[in-house]
Amino acid sequence: MTTSRQLIARLLLPLLFVGCDGRDEPLEPHGPALARAVVGTYELSVQNGTNLGGGQWQVPSPGGYQLVAHVAFLDATSVSSGTVVFYFLFDGRWIRAGTAPVNAVGTATLAPGVALPTSFRFKYIGQGSGVKNGLSNEIRVSL
Repeated sequence: MTTSRQLIARLLLPLLFVGCDGRDEPLEPHGPALARAVVGTYELSVQNGTNLGGGQWQVPSPGGYQLVAHVAFLDATSVSSGTVVFYFLFDGRWIRAGTAPVNAVGTATLAPGVALPTSFRFKYIGQGSGVKNGLSNEIRVSL
C-alpha cells in the first residue's frame, strides 16, 4: 500500500506545479514567434483633426473625427496584420474604447464616441506579424 502511494505521489506531484509559478500570462508571444518579433513604431493620430503639437489635437466636432493607429517596423515598413485595442483616459484609468484589425497598410481606425476633452492611446497585439506587442503615444483630443 505504501508503495502505491509513493508511486502516485511521484507521478502526480510534478503535475500540480505545472503553470503555477505565480506569473501572469505573457503579453508577448513566446517560443519561435518571440525570437522573430522586433520592436516597431506605434503612432496614434487623429483623422480630421489639427495637430497642435506636444500630443495635443483639436477636432471640429465631437463626432467628426476618428482615431488612426499606425504600426510599422523600425524601417517604416507597415505591418499588415494584428489587432489594435484603443483606450481612453477616465478618472485616472485607461478604459477600453474599442478594437479594430490592422489593415494592409498598417492602420486601424476607430470613432470613439466619448466626451471630449480626453486622452487616448492604443495597444498593438502583433499576432505573428513580426512586430512585438506595444503601446502607442498618448494624445489629448479637445474641441
